[in-house]
Amino acid sequence: MPAKPKLGQNFLNDAQATQRIAAALGDISGQTVVEIGPGQGAITRALAARAAHVLAIELDPHLAVSLRAYLPPDRVTVIEQDVLNFDFAEASKHAGRRLPLAGNLPYYITSPILLARATTGCYPSQCRCTAQSSGFSLCPRARSPRRPMCTPQ
Repeated sequence: MPAKPKLGQNFLNDAQATQRIAAALGDISGQTVVEIGPGQGAITRALAARAAHVLAIELDPHLAVSLRAYLPPDRVTVIEQDVLNFDFAEASKHAGRRLPLAGNLPYYITSPILLARATTGCYPSQCRCTAQSSGFSLCPRARSPRRPMCTPQ
């Protein structure tokens, strides 16, 4: 399925990058992970192999249908919704803990997504994302809780 620039889609096709994003979350074997903008599911597959469950939030209805068709429903729930309307607090409450966040964020909405997380008081337990079409990554080079969340690339 081709990318839709009007939705800021720029699909991540680098297997090594998707594995690095998933690995940067550490041991998530017993956790639910939220993925923003799964697109064609590259990061989703890597997360599903490591996490107990993935909540994949996808705005594009065609991609949501495609993802549901090939991802295991017992490991991945595809939520067709604007991420700015997703209730992170409710998802965290249901899981009984703050949830880790991952994704390849659409360039036009990266700031609103991160600002919404910062201003609502419902913080992810950790955030490992890339921002599309940008020289900025939220995936630290070293796994350390003292490293800043944002690292220029």
